[in-house]
Amino acid sequence: MTLKALEVARREGIRHVILTGYYRANLHQGPVGCLTDDGRAKTPREAEAVFARQLEATVRACTRAGLTVWILEDVPDYDQSVPHQLAQANFYEISPNTGGYGLEEYRRRNAFVDQTLRAVTGPKVHLVDVSRVICPGGRCLVQFRGALLYYDGHHLNIRGVTLFRDALRPVMEGIAGQRLRAEAGAAVSTGN
Repeated sequence: MTLKALEVARREGIRHVILTGYYRANLHQGPVGCLTDDGRAKTPREAEAVFARQLEATVRACTRAGLTVWILEDVPDYDQSVPHQLAQANFYEISPNTGGYGLEEYRRRNAFVDQTLRAVTGPKVHLVDVSRVICPGGRCLVQFRGALLYYDGHHLNIRGVTLFRDALRPVMEGIAGQRLRAEAGAAVSTGN
């Protein structure tokens, strides 16, 4: 989060931020795709250390600014485009793996990132477990009720994002409730 974004949050009275990203892939896409502090290629181990430092610095800056931080875990990602894989399976009349991979595989693939995200949680820093939504029953969904949830191998389409509406509703209601209470308090204190 940039200093400019923190300034806007202060000025506009924003009290909550949601952090999300494609964390795992940015760490491990080889030397060109690895996260860096200085723009030079890093080894995966160095990239992990940079990620941990930058995440901690971002969260610290947000909480020092009085913000509550909500961090969404990575959604399950696939090496190939999900729509392409399913179209090929349909074309060749092969039964596609419509359930994605298992929850254990998802956790294994994201072990370092999940551990790093959990390490920064605290009273004002919350981790949103996306697997509760997208991996029900231990299988990560790529489609739901016949509709695709991804538009490539790692980006959810609108249907995929819609699955998270109910999971994020308590977060959004909490944010809205705080804002309404603050506005009501301001109205009372000013005599309006």
